[in-house]
This record gives sequence, C-alpha cells and structure tokens, in this order.
Amino acid sequence: MRFLADAQRKYRLAFDKLACRNASSVWDWIRPLTPAEAWNSGIWRSLDGELRRFFRSPRIREAFGSYAMYLGGSPYRLPGLFSILAYGELAQGLWLPRGGIHALARAIESLAAGLGVRILTGHRVRRILVADSAVTGAELEDGRLFESPVIVSNVDAPSTERRLLGRTGGAARAVRMTPSVMTLYWGMRRKPAGASHHTIFLPRDARRNYDSLIGRGRIPEELPFYMSIATETDPSLAPEGHSAIFLLVPLPLLSDLESWNMDELAGHLKSRILERLARHGIALERENLLVERTLSPADWAERFGLHDGSAFGAAHTLFQMGPFRFPNRDPAVRGLYYAGASTTPGTGLPMVALGGEMTAERILHDLP
Repeated sequence: MRFLADAQRKYRLAFDKLACRNASSVWDWIRPLTPAEAWNSGIWRSLDGELRRFFRSPRIREAFGSYAMYLGGSPYRLPGLFSILAYGELAQGLWLPRGGIHALARAIESLAAGLGVRILTGHRVRRILVADSAVTGAELEDGRLFESPVIVSNVDAPSTERRLLGRTGGAARAVRMTPSVMTLYWGMRRKPAGASHHTIFLPRDARRNYDSLIGRGRIPEELPFYMSIATETDPSLAPEGHSAIFLLVPLPLLSDLESWNMDELAGHLKSRILERLARHGIALERENLLVERTLSPADWAERFGLHDGSAFGAAHTLFQMGPFRFPNRDPAVRGLYYAGASTTPGTGLPMVALGGEMTAERILHDLP
C-alpha cells in the first residue's frame, strides 16, 4: 500500500504538472513543481532504486522494472519516476476496445471523416517540401504535390528528419532509441491450456539481460517476451473455439542485427518461444497453428517509418524527457510539427494520443 500511495502521488504529479504541457525550456517545464515535489519525484533515483524502497522481493522488482525495456533503458538506469507505469496498470487497469485496437483506428477514421477530413491511404510520401525555412507541402512517390503551410508528421521523428527532410550528419538530431521488436501473430485451432490474456516471460538474470539487449546490442541468451491472447477477453476476435495470439519479442536495433537474415531470425525466435512456453506448461501444438504472420524489425522500419527499427521511439532517459525530448514543433522549419512516440510526451498509446493533443495546441497557438 505504501508503494501505491507513493506512486499515485507521482502519477498525479506527472500528468497534472509535467507530461501534458508544451514547455519552451527546462525552467518552464519544472516551474510548476514545488521543491518538495521535485525532490520526491524519484527522478534522481533509478527505477530499481525506487522500487527497492518498497519491495524486498527481487522478482517483484524485476516485474515492475520490466517496463523499462519498452522505454529504451534498464530499471538500473532509467529515472525512478517511471514507477508510475506499474501503478497505472494496477490502479487503472488494462483496457481493450471491443473489436481490438484496430477498432480504435477505425473509430478515429470515422470521426475525422465526419469532420470533413480527406484521408488518403496507400500513398507514400517521398519528401516534405521546404522553401525559405518554411513548409510548402509534400511530394508523394507518384510525383503528385500537395501544397500546405502546415504539416504534421506522424512518421517517427528521426525518420522524418533523415528520410523526408534529407538531414544527415550533424544536421540530424542524435537520438538514443528503444529496442526493436519481432512480432508474431498466430491463429490457433483451440484455446491454449495454461495461458491467460496477458503474460510476460522474464529472464532469470534481469541485469545481464538488459546489458545484452540495450547495453551491447545483442539478443539475450534467455529471451524475454510478451504474449497476449485477446480472445480470452473478446472471443469475437476469432472464429468460435479458436484463439488469436500476439507475441512481442524485444530485440536489438536493426543496425545491430545486420548479421541476421530476418526469416532465419523469425524461425529461431519461434522455436525458442515454443520451448519456453512448453517449460511453463502452456501447450501450443504446431499442428493447431492455422494462421501465422510475422513482422520483423526490418518490416517495422520499412512499413511504418520506424527509425532503425525502434519499436517504441526515442528512449526515455533523463535527457530525453520533457524539453530535452524531440520537440513537437521543428525548430528550423516553420509550419512543420511532429506527433508519435519519439516526440513529447513519449511512447505508448495513451502518451501518443495526449501528444497529438499537445501538437494541435501548438499549431492553434502558432496560427496567425
């Protein structure tokens, strides 16, 4: 209960005074905090150090510290403020839109269409057009031009710089990224025995695992991964009696996987996953696997513009938070704005949604 009470205070502090504000400077960012709030925020301790204040069990600390992997660091280095992630799930729960996450995208599409927004899909952008340090429009791969004084890029911000603006070398911001992922999508004939909606498989030696994955850019010897069986909550996501299974395996960045063939890597990971599941008594017989799709780090980079295959955008190190993070308004190009995981306030669906609202506020403020 002490942990929940402390994390609740941090949670309210983060969302009421820090995360959801467009700050123009470090001082502007921390100005709403009292000295006591700043001192007790946990930002001066590591996440693991913060968890040690409340838990003796290393297993509990490793479970709550595992969120660090998706923030691009280890619990031994990321700020203790991120204890709010475990609190958020414990206090607020996990929510699944009826029909799956894709139903959320469809609902937003419907809302936009009702407001008169024209949506073009299947049209890749070749470059953002700039003249006299201001946006003038965008050029599609088929050569068509769209003129506009304002552009919001939802492509990963570092990818926008390098691939759509052509910034290279010192002109491109140096950013530390979160790991890449291999994602596997399985349609199974039966409900897997011994599994629930959410399961996270952690390594026995967490510190060594983080060092391999994030510190040295290597695939850990003991593979951590996440498994979701959404049909446990919403059976309509698969035919009656069948299961839809999603697996996410954190991996080093694409630039650290150059020696791997992606198809061979997918097969290697699948075998290791099935072995680990069998050790835990979760039966997924290969003959019951009816549908199988895989997205490799290379697929994520190419299809969705994720820089170096990084799945969760820029890492949340101390100096990539708040005003230190990739800004949602380009400092060098007037009329160019960013949304997504690498800009403020950060990664994850809730934060990205809040970030879209913050970017909209920027645009409305800047419009003449």
